[in-house]
Amino acid sequence: MKCPKCGAETENGKFCLNCGAAITTSQTANIATPTNNNISSNQIQQQLDIQREQLRIQQAQLNLQVQNEAKK
Repeated sequence: MKCPKCGAETENGKFCLNCGAAITTSQTANIATPTNNNISSNQIQQQLDIQREQLRIQQAQLNLQVQNEAKK
């Protein structure tokens, strides 16, 4: 798909990856909905995985703090 503003070839989406211009809904109408849902679901799952890992690290740090305080 070509961006209407800069003419660059861009991936299917709401914005041009080159200049950031909005891609209108008529230009994205040919995108299959299941593909969009899969991409969104994958992105959400990746974010959830990252957050889970961050929470796991924070919990481990808190456990170490508690252990250190107990030794004092």
